[in-house]
Amino acid sequence: MANKRKKLTPITKSKKSNNPTNIRLKPEVSRKLINRFHVLIKAKALLFTKISLPKNHKLSEENYSSILSDSYPRINQLYLTRKNEIFTKLSQQSKKHRTEMRNDLFVTLSKLHDCRLSNDITDQLLSTAIEILAEIDAEIDLQGGLHTYQVASLNGQDKLRGSDSSKKLIEWLTELCKSPPDLPLTALEIGSLSSKNQISTSKWFKDNVTRIDLNSQDSDTILQQDFMQRPLPKSEKEKYHLISCSLVLNFVSSAQERGEMLKRIGKFFKPSKDIQDHGIFPCFFFVLPLPCVTNSKYINKENILPLLNGLGYSLLKYHESTKLVYMLLRYNESEKTKNFKFQKKELDVTRKAKRNNFSIILK
Repeated sequence: MANKRKKLTPITKSKKSNNPTNIRLKPEVSRKLINRFHVLIKAKALLFTKISLPKNHKLSEENYSSILSDSYPRINQLYLTRKNEIFTKLSQQSKKHRTEMRNDLFVTLSKLHDCRLSNDITDQLLSTAIEILAEIDAEIDLQGGLHTYQVASLNGQDKLRGSDSSKKLIEWLTELCKSPPDLPLTALEIGSLSSKNQISTSKWFKDNVTRIDLNSQDSDTILQQDFMQRPLPKSEKEKYHLISCSLVLNFVSSAQERGEMLKRIGKFFKPSKDIQDHGIFPCFFFVLPLPCVTNSKYINKENILPLLNGLGYSLLKYHESTKLVYMLLRYNESEKTKNFKFQKKELDVTRKAKRNNFSIILK
């Protein structure tokens, strides 16, 4: 009699505890899960901007489920049916076929026109949008839901694994300034995963760190917010001495949107006159995966630094680890190049194969 195959336990389940902080994933598993969830969450946020509601109301991660079920039952039924179909299909597919389906999904999303939410299931644009939403949610459920993302994020940020990129920031600040100025420093951390990392616990910023993330796992300390939807500062008090953007820009879906994000960040800095002149504030802590500058068809160290210069950033510190590139840049609005543009242009290099498509466009 053949032995029965041992039932596998999902990676996010633990016999000992339901607390996600007690679950450990291998670093490579965490990275893959975080990468995929960021892509799905970004696609979902983009989709919500394409579906309009009456009275200028907006769909969001927090309200779409209740809005569909309460006010649009026919569309909600279409959503649920399509979600179940895709979940079943993905469950039966190999990883290769799943990837092909994902690629088709995002090609469709990029071509989708704006539509208006209604109960009219014959509206082809609306039906397509709802089906895309169902497909995104089906894959999120297949990956284990947002709980899986929470586990991966917490494991990836675990300081015991050396994954806290803000350690490099604090190291550089200490090297450049020795000690914090008397004036309390403020910081905005875009893509925050934890309130226990060094930017949040160091003497430099104390309790003056604003943390945001597209999918906050700690609503008490991290605001769930898309930086591109964050209201612009109305006064100098709403601006910051330092902005951290660690492993965020690489998840932005297009080269033009990356450029817009870099330009928008500059609007959130305090003017340098508001602080003792240490020669570094206001400053920008910027972290990317190393292949974005060492293995891209369009970006390298030689052109990303002039790109940042054109936006008013001047380099203070630069470091490449085995997997990441870290930059600390001072921001000065008066040094911006007026109407600065940066076009996507393939680098003239000998090695053509296996390079990535990471790029930044400024129009």
